[in-house]
Amino acid sequence: KEDISASDEEWLDKEGNLIDEERVVELLDEASDYERGLEQLDSHQKTIVNKLEELVEETQKVIGPGNKRKRVSQNS
Repeated sequence: KEDISASDEEWLDKEGNLIDEERVVELLDEASDYERGLEQLDSHQKTIVNKLEELVEETQKVIGPGNKRKRVSQNS
């Protein structure tokens, strides 16, 4: 087993740990609609949604409106 630094351990326990974010995305994906899914989230999960929405906004500023990735269906 390899030892990690205290700062790396702190990062993994906080910013580097995306389990909560992944779970919130799964819950919203499984909901019958986005608004209904939001209603089912607790305050911590809603904070995660706000954080993810802010990240999307920041990313869109960086890449610009004309450079959004297009979804391609798997059947094409």
